Amino acid sequence: MCKNRRCVILLSQIQFSENVGRKRTGFISLNSNNLAAVAAVKIKFVKKHEKRKRDKGAEESAYF
Repeated sequence: MCKNRRCVILLSQIQFSENVGRKRTGFISLNSNNLAAVAAVKIKFVKKHEKRKRDKGAEESAYF
């Protein structure tokens, strides 16, 4: 589970009621276009976050 604020907001937007299987008020509907868009945004966000961590690690190792 991602603890980053933006990631948590993104994940909360795609949750839906499992017992009834229908859209709740304030949540997006899940069709193939929405799932593809959410996946693309999430992948881009994770890659950007990982790159920042690598860059930060490289900067810290340069001092030692």
